[in-house]
Amino acid sequence: MDIVLWVGALVISLGILAKSSDYFVLYSEKIGLALGISSYIIGATIVALGTSMPELITAILGQKEVGATFAIDNVLGSNIANTALVIGIAAIAAKKLQIKNNVIDVDIPFLLAASGLFYLFVVDGALVLQEAIMLFVFFGIYIAYTLSKEGRAEVKEIVASEMVKKSKLQWYFFAALVVSALGLYLGGRFTVASVLKISELLNIQSSILTMIVVALGTSLPEVFVSVGAAFKGKAGLAVGNAFGSNIFNIALVAGIPALYTDVRLSTSAAEVGIPFFLVATLVALFATTDDLVSRWEGWALLVIYGAFVGKLTGLI
Repeated sequence: MDIVLWVGALVISLGILAKSSDYFVLYSEKIGLALGISSYIIGATIVALGTSMPELITAILGQKEVGATFAIDNVLGSNIANTALVIGIAAIAAKKLQIKNNVIDVDIPFLLAASGLFYLFVVDGALVLQEAIMLFVFFGIYIAYTLSKEGRAEVKEIVASEMVKKSKLQWYFFAALVVSALGLYLGGRFTVASVLKISELLNIQSSILTMIVVALGTSLPEVFVSVGAAFKGKAGLAVGNAFGSNIFNIALVAGIPALYTDVRLSTSAAEVGIPFFLVATLVALFATTDDLVSRWEGWALLVIYGAFVGKLTGLI
């Protein structure tokens, strides 16, 4: 009975995280537009970063309560889910994803560089302060380029299609922002507590739960945004959202905890997470270089995710 209750608590907590993230982004947009902040800037920052809030919140809380490997486990699991599961489902749902040059020219090089840096920094078993600072600098360059006139043109597409309409500033915008932030905190806290309790009850490594269940749950916003965009024929948004979220995860979800605590690589992450992280990233990047992710490539990405889960759980 205990395990059923804690699994239920985990599912509810992840749902609260996903929904709170949606409202946090929505009302941040509303406040920004009402204050006269450029919709281009809001689209390139809040929309791009908002879907990764669940990963960041759980990493900050989990790193302290679960252990030193939580942040890297979360990043690896989330990035594998984004590249293999999210893009795979989006490609299958839309039958094909037609990729724009902006994704190829900007997102792919930055994601390749971020993934390479992350691998080099954690392959020795830990992410240290100096390496985290280098990731922050890299992320700053990525955001600056995105906001430049030469940056991603598809941000304008996001603004045109997904942004809320400009409206007068209302007091409840701030109340909703506070409530959603509280929901993120509580959802993250109970997610972390549930992972700890389930790992104790089932006598399995918390790293396995983090890379599969927590990572999948915190990737739900990316799934909804990317699949929804794919159905609307906006492949640039579908793929750009997944790639942008991966860059955010690498730089900040792993980097921020390294500012105040040890961030280490678990055995499961080293033996399974890192290899599948590299394979999923390279396959997803290769699939997008011909301006198209076909349905068959989508199925191939799903097979990679299935193999990752199977290998991590010992089923294969």
